[in-house]
Amino acid sequence: MSGVGRGDFLVTRLNEENTGRTEWEDHMIRLGNMDARKDPRAPTSDEYDEHASNVGATLRQLVRESEIVHAEREDALDELEFDDEEENKMLEEYRKMRLEQLKEQSKRERFGELVTISEPSYKKEVTEAGDVWVVVFLYKSGIPHCQLMEQRLRQLARKFKATKFVQIRSEEAIRGYPDKNLPTLLVYHKGNVARQFVGLQEFAGESTTADDVEWALGQLGAVQTEIETDPREKRAKLTLNYVNRGYQNQDSDSDDE
Repeated sequence: MSGVGRGDFLVTRLNEENTGRTEWEDHMIRLGNMDARKDPRAPTSDEYDEHASNVGATLRQLVRESEIVHAEREDALDELEFDDEEENKMLEEYRKMRLEQLKEQSKRERFGELVTISEPSYKKEVTEAGDVWVVVFLYKSGIPHCQLMEQRLRQLARKFKATKFVQIRSEEAIRGYPDKNLPTLLVYHKGNVARQFVGLQEFAGESTTADDVEWALGQLGAVQTEIETDPREKRAKLTLNYVNRGYQNQDSDSDDE
């Protein structure tokens, strides 16, 4: 071959022996076309087998990990599907329970007004009312205390719709019933009188509020009140505190003088 002499061949052989590279490879490195750190030597058959074995082991490990991840994903999806079914079942049961509760509540809370009745309907509306609590208001027109009680009972009738509130003229309910006893409340349950309240003095006199009447009825169970203490006691404490502060202010003024 022209251009290649024995000296060139020796240089090439020396390069191969010293660096493991040919002169051409060194030339490529100088040109920047090859990495000097890269071993250009072809792998032996043992190295190739070892490398292939490592690659195969890595691939098998990746397959196993993929199978594990897939299995875990399937289990998670099954669990989520099971949870959704359980949740839907619970929601459906809760919905049915609430519907039943609302139906029962609707049956109980069917009143909501203070209704005027007469003597002929008294038995049907009051004594034959069954398990319903009935508050009977005996009144007479033109009596201020009766007007006050009527206002309070109308408030309570709207609030406690499961309790029946009725009113009847006193002379129609009980012949000869004295006006001094008015207003009177007769509280019935299961056809019997559970309690009677005669006059506003049973509550808080002319200061009677709806809370006073609610508290009294709540103690019987005629209404489901959330009032925990007698409103009269609360007002009495407030009045006492107010009076005490007045005395303290008077004492302070005396000391200043």
